[in-house]
Amino acid sequence: RTETKRDGILAGTVQDAILTALAKVSDLRVISRNSVSSYFPGQPRNLRAIAQSLGAGHILEGKVRRSAEKIWITVQLIDARRSKRLWSVAYERDPSDIFGVQSDIVERVATHLQARVSAKEKAAIAERPTKDLAAYGLYVRGKILVASVSNAQIQQKLVEAVALLGRAVE
Repeated sequence: RTETKRDGILAGTVQDAILTALAKVSDLRVISRNSVSSYFPGQPRNLRAIAQSLGAGHILEGKVRRSAEKIWITVQLIDARRSKRLWSVAYERDPSDIFGVQSDIVERVATHLQARVSAKEKAAIAERPTKDLAAYGLYVRGKILVASVSNAQIQQKLVEAVALLGRAVE
């Protein structure tokens, strides 16, 4: 869930990074971002029904907020079959520590689900995709736009996505 459009972009960035890192753990099965994107934040949801439709046993959900000086991320892991929260954690950090928060969340999920994580997978989880947070945000926004394109919007969204990706490269 998010509070503003800017928070929504950050939430998308965090979600994408966490899903990508979780997918690096061969002992976990991770549902793609495209599959979960139809479940909008703030809407009433039946987690058991969502998990069943996705074929998932657990759901990781969270909320992201941001100011110029801080980011706040709350995350909870839910056993969807029993509608039971297994754990939750809240972070208040400097925006420059976003990748550290993401790595911590992935490690907690893997530990709680008792997934075997090889040394190579641990290194991949800890790896930061970039030192330039602005470029990373542009990159993720571009990926989100490309993934969200429908026939009526193809031209406009692709042009905007290419411009964002170009700025990220700069």
